[in-house]
Amino acid sequence: MGRPKIETPIQAQTKIKEILSRPRVQRTLAWLSREACITYPLLHQIVSGKRRLQDAQANRILHAFKSSGVEVAYNEVFID
Repeated sequence: MGRPKIETPIQAQTKIKEILSRPRVQRTLAWLSREACITYPLLHQIVSGKRRLQDAQANRILHAFKSSGVEVAYNEVFID
């Protein structure tokens, strides 16, 4: 027995790339993967919509943004 399959479609987390490309931020996805301790391929899959974002990963991404001085809220970064 496994867990039940989630039927909702996967949302691409494109807002992450929008925040990284802001003029005051100017960071890359590779930088975020190092800061958030998430592998680059997994982070790329989350941003492109091939993998579902988990709560622990969202917390690490928010912490990486806030520790580097980027003030963002959860709903600014992630699509529900």
